[in-house]
Amino acid sequence: MKKIAFLFLLISFVGFSNEKKFHEYFQKAKVATFYSSTYLNGYYELNMAFSFLDSARLQLPQIPDENINKIKFESQVNALYNELKISESISVDNLNYIYPHYSLIAGYRQDFNLIDEPEELLIEDVINKHLKQGDPFYKGLLLDNSHVVIINITPFDSTFLQVALDFLGTETSHYAIRPHEIFNLLGAEGYDRYINNSLLESDFQQILDNYNIDKLYNFSVLDQGSVIENLFYKGCYLNIIKKNQLSPQFTKYFESFKINKSDSFNKSIVLLIISFIIFLFLIIISFEDSINKIKSRFNSENISADLIIVLFVGVSIAISNNLLGLIDPGINAFKGAFQSKAWLLVKILAPLSISFVLSFLFTTKFSKVITTDVRFMRKFIFAALCAPVLSDIFFMSHSKIIFDFNTDLFAIPFLVLIIYPSRVLGLFWHKIFNKGEYSKLLVFTSILILVNYYLSITYFEQHSDNLYIALISWIPIIILGYFSQSNIPDSVIVNEQLNTFTNPFQYIKSGLNISKIENELEEFINSDFEFVSVLKGKRNVGKTRFIKEFKSKNKSKNEFFFGDFDEFKEGAIQLYEPFHQAFCLHDNPNYIFEKGFFSDRSVTFNSLKKVATMASAAAPIDLGEIISIDDNQGLSVNEISGELIEVLMDKLENDSSNKKAILILDDYQWLDSATNELLVSFIEKIKNRKSVTKSIKIILIISDLEESLNADNTVFINSYNDLNEKLKDKIPHFELDCSKPNDFLNTLFDENGFIYFRNDDDEENNNNVIFSPTLKSHLRDVVSNDLKRLIPGDLFNYFQALKNSDLIGVEGNLIRLIKFPDENFTFEESEQILMKTKFEALNDDNKKIIESAAHTGFKFDASIIAHIWRKDLMDILNVLEDFEKLGLVNDESALDNIYSFSNKNFHKWLRSNHDKENKAEFKQKIIEFQKRIIDSIISKGDNYIQNLDIDILKSVSNRCNLFLKIEEIEVHALKFNIITAEKLVNLNKLSQSSLYLSKAAYSFRLLSDNQIDTLYNILESFQKVDINLNKLAIELENKLGQQVSLIDEIFDVLIKKTNKKIRSKSVLIFLLDYYRTKFNYDEIKLKEHPTFLETSLLNRINKLKDILNFIEKEDQLRADFYQTIINDKNDSVTLSALKKSAIVNKEYTLAGEISRALSIIFKSKETIDLMFENVIDSLHIEANMVFELENSNLEKIDFNYIHKIINNLLSNTNISFEKAKSLSYCISRSIELFYIKEDYQGVIKLGEMGESLNKRIGDTIGLYIIWSYSGASNLQLKNIDKSMEIYKKHFNLLIKEGSEKKYFIGPLEGILYCCKEKNNYDEFNNLKNEMYEHLLFIDSNMKQSDLNMSIINKNVKLEDLIPQQKVVSKNDNLSKDSFELSVDIFNILYCISKSDGQVDKSEVHDIKESVNAITFAVGLKVSINDELINDSKQEIDQLEMKDIEGYFEKKCHVISKNHDKNRLKAIYHFCEDIANADGEIDDNELKLLNIAKSILTN
Repeated sequence: MKKIAFLFLLISFVGFSNEKKFHEYFQKAKVATFYSSTYLNGYYELNMAFSFLDSARLQLPQIPDENINKIKFESQVNALYNELKISESISVDNLNYIYPHYSLIAGYRQDFNLIDEPEELLIEDVINKHLKQGDPFYKGLLLDNSHVVIINITPFDSTFLQVALDFLGTETSHYAIRPHEIFNLLGAEGYDRYINNSLLESDFQQILDNYNIDKLYNFSVLDQGSVIENLFYKGCYLNIIKKNQLSPQFTKYFESFKINKSDSFNKSIVLLIISFIIFLFLIIISFEDSINKIKSRFNSENISADLIIVLFVGVSIAISNNLLGLIDPGINAFKGAFQSKAWLLVKILAPLSISFVLSFLFTTKFSKVITTDVRFMRKFIFAALCAPVLSDIFFMSHSKIIFDFNTDLFAIPFLVLIIYPSRVLGLFWHKIFNKGEYSKLLVFTSILILVNYYLSITYFEQHSDNLYIALISWIPIIILGYFSQSNIPDSVIVNEQLNTFTNPFQYIKSGLNISKIENELEEFINSDFEFVSVLKGKRNVGKTRFIKEFKSKNKSKNEFFFGDFDEFKEGAIQLYEPFHQAFCLHDNPNYIFEKGFFSDRSVTFNSLKKVATMASAAAPIDLGEIISIDDNQGLSVNEISGELIEVLMDKLENDSSNKKAILILDDYQWLDSATNELLVSFIEKIKNRKSVTKSIKIILIISDLEESLNADNTVFINSYNDLNEKLKDKIPHFELDCSKPNDFLNTLFDENGFIYFRNDDDEENNNNVIFSPTLKSHLRDVVSNDLKRLIPGDLFNYFQALKNSDLIGVEGNLIRLIKFPDENFTFEESEQILMKTKFEALNDDNKKIIESAAHTGFKFDASIIAHIWRKDLMDILNVLEDFEKLGLVNDESALDNIYSFSNKNFHKWLRSNHDKENKAEFKQKIIEFQKRIIDSIISKGDNYIQNLDIDILKSVSNRCNLFLKIEEIEVHALKFNIITAEKLVNLNKLSQSSLYLSKAAYSFRLLSDNQIDTLYNILESFQKVDINLNKLAIELENKLGQQVSLIDEIFDVLIKKTNKKIRSKSVLIFLLDYYRTKFNYDEIKLKEHPTFLETSLLNRINKLKDILNFIEKEDQLRADFYQTIINDKNDSVTLSALKKSAIVNKEYTLAGEISRALSIIFKSKETIDLMFENVIDSLHIEANMVFELENSNLEKIDFNYIHKIINNLLSNTNISFEKAKSLSYCISRSIELFYIKEDYQGVIKLGEMGESLNKRIGDTIGLYIIWSYSGASNLQLKNIDKSMEIYKKHFNLLIKEGSEKKYFIGPLEGILYCCKEKNNYDEFNNLKNEMYEHLLFIDSNMKQSDLNMSIINKNVKLEDLIPQQKVVSKNDNLSKDSFELSVDIFNILYCISKSDGQVDKSEVHDIKESVNAITFAVGLKVSINDELINDSKQEIDQLEMKDIEGYFEKKCHVISKNHDKNRLKAIYHFCEDIANADGEIDDNELKLLNIAKSILTN
């Protein structure tokens, strides 16, 4: 029985448990039903009710049949189910049911709570509904009246009660009774009745009486079933208690729901972000054809464009949702109603269309990609098609009552499925946009895609049951799209611009003499003597392209440096731009030069890299002070060219691949004067160092050489002629031409296709372009009249002109003629037409902007264009970005706001009168442009102008100088020319400074007082930097058309228009210049017919003698000093008297100069004391120890005293450049002094200090003096190795400087003494051989002359020091060929000398040494002596003069048979150089040289 009882209890408990669960689910189902009906039975709300009801139904079988309530429960479930089915049948055709997220988009879901506590908001909500109703006893709304109110919360919750009380207190004027008031009034028991909502009538009576009212309003809030998680359900009763009726009287009831959606909201946002990230990822990768393309296009430009697309998809969604609010059909709208259909259509099309338009417009405007490219057309369509889907992701997810990812992620595959249809539609759009052909299949597929898209997106918009249909419907469409694309190849043009056709990818050699030019250039590069060549040809013939291909082909053997000149100079912003471009922008990091290499750099600053510390104990110079001084901040052109060679040779030597450096300068005909100066200096230095000519080659490219030489282009003409003269016409010229035009056309029209466009992403699969038969025929026709002079560039320009005029189309890889051009569209005018089509592609405003940019310069500053047109800089930059997309300009990214034209011809055309305006009107327009451009600089003020970079100053000056005769511009031209000249002279650019001064001279009549002062400063700087004022001796024409000299014009201004002080200082400058040029003056006086400039010098000096009375008292001593040294520089008596006067008058700088002059006069053992005195005085003055001038005890002064002074000067004083030069001079005199005193250790110590200083200031003369004395001192002290080292430094610097051979006597003498001490002459022989390699040798004059300048021994000759040469016989280990060649060269040179008469012993020596130099220079390194050439000499001596010519020709033929062309040319040119050595070639010598030339160089 116990077991049966236990089992009965267990069954009863389980049955009770299931009944409880039933009640829970059924209660939830009822609440869900009420909730659903509140929001018109939306899809998710009804589904929730059905779900809970199903759960309750599932509990029924678990309830025992014995339970008497089971039948009742079943009836309740069925009743509720029927009710829900009826609701479903009613709502199934409503928008709210079909599109569950509609109510959320339309703003009907006030029940969704995101931020605050939902139950608190719900209480406020149900109370507020009562407040918005009419007052049951008084007029107006309950909200607007004032009553005493009591609030009940059931079940009681003090927090909720407080919320209700606060709400009434803040939102209404009602008085809500607080809990503490109830307690005080009714006591503890009464308060308990209050919280249990069971107040008695007596309680109400007390309240009425207490507040003296006859009515009490009661809000009773009840929880009606908040049984579903996150869903809260509450109701509120309004009851009235009257004084005469104390039981609460029901008035109204409201209830409402709130659902906590904060978690759902956050997860939906995350889902949306994930979707947008995936969307961006798909945009980036889905429209490229390969991984390589994805990698190559994964750059900032493409990514930024993709981000813009994504951004504006988001913007379009926001705009679209706002638009939907304007046509809201209502939450209970029937799906078939017109407004409902309109709402759905807008829901889909609004984000699609707005996204498409905004993405296209803003990507075009704010990115640098070509938006008409098929890739981006596909991206725009993909973005548009995705916009409605992305718009729904958030709302569809957030609208669910119970959030889950199960169906929300269906949006991702939907996005993926849209990719392929987007590619099809993008291709279709691209074909239409570019007037290409497309198949019917493509059209049909595109239409089918659009229809299916609309249908599938409407399914997608609906509840999740239809998502599968939306996805599956795309599969057959994608398959069809694949076949429709495969039949139509994409265009071979990836990024089309207005110059896409002008430079084809494939290089056509056929028809042009490419092979011949390649061979000639390779021969030139391998030459031992030729180092400058010219590549010429017609403009557009393909010279630049040829060089590009040649570079690519030979880059493993040679290092190519490329730079080009610009025709128009006023926009240039870089000094020596072609050199800067070639070396500083080079693409090989091992050969690239620092960015500022060609900029103006201080000599002292530059030397810091070479000298780390002084060799002595003295501290280093304060370089900060040196480089801050304006005396000499720049490298001279000679210094730059010298350093360029050294750095370049170092780089070549460090390269194990044994490369040569090839400098290519394109468009040499547009050479500017500054770069010409550098180029000439560079070439001269290479020429003087024969070993360098083998390693550094220069190729000058010239278009239309003959025309350029006949044009008004003096800089180029003078440069070209000067180079030919300097190099003795040893500049080979190569001409590129299209000699076989039919071969060229046949290659272009090859039936297998021509690779016109490069595929950057897939270089192995560059699509071959096919020309249609009609186009081929047309092109052959148009060039047939000009076939003999076909210029490839003109033909490609014609292609581009046809394309820009929409006369040809590109379909896949076929280029076809769409329409024949009219009669005005000719091949001859194709370039002009091409330029015009580019121009006409712009709107009127942009035409004006690009024209003004062209007149600003080839490179131009966007801010100047903004100033010209009074526009905001950002607007101009946006326009320039558009120009860049069209291929018209390039953004110079390394420079702020600087752009350059992408095509020189287009730039030139824009500057021409292309609209055929009236000449006067056109000129006026150009002048107006220039005025505005100049005004853009002037408007920024003098401070700004003074601080402008020199390159910009030159640019502005050049611009002004083009319009000097325009009155408004002339005054600005004067200002800029003066400022530019001053900056240039301070930067050691004397030739350029004089050029701008010559321009300023045209307007000297307009000089202001300040500008005259500046002119004086410029003149003073010229004299400080250079030995004399010869660089100002420039012939020019003044405003009146008269021939004048620049220096005379400056002289007249400074003498006639200045104040007394400046005039006096100016006389001093010209006096000093007279002293420095006195030798020239004395020579010119003897000439019968002096030149104009020589006459100018004579007249100026004669005038100078007449204006000495202009010298002011303060300058008189210096004037007397200058006059004294002019009359007799060795007048020690007068100079000593002047020195004393200078000291008395405290003119210590002058006293120092006189002391140094006297120290040279007294430089001998006999006058050593006087020399010592003046050296000490000069040092005291430099050290500001003026007290010692009158008080020093010379007997107590020793080396240590002098060393200390110099050491203090170097370590404790900031030394300016000028002061450093003076100190260098003092050190040199001190060294000479101590050498005479035989204090060799002192000489060495001072030499170490002086060497460091002279290197820093670039004083080579000072270095030569120091090395001479330091080398001799070490020799005297038997420091032979150290002495040898010093003399070799002297020797090596002479080699680097390309010095004449006579200057080698000093170091060679010292080296020979060292060799004698070591009894080993190997070092001398090595250096002699090095001289040979530079075509230098010790001639008989050097050997036999007395060494008058020697500081070692003046009583010997160089030949006394040179040991007897070892006899070299035919049996020695010499190459037979080398030996024979040496003898043959001797025969040639001996014949040339013999043709001029008898040859003495010294001439034979020089010929023999010349032979050695030549053989070394061509790499044979063979030395011969007298014995080896005696037989040949005797043979030639026995010939009659008439027979020499035949013998000479025979020997030339012998040489030509045994050696290659390069060596033969080298031999000839070296022989020519030797013959030219004395500066004269007579007729007989010339005849023999011509014979040699015809045999050896052809």
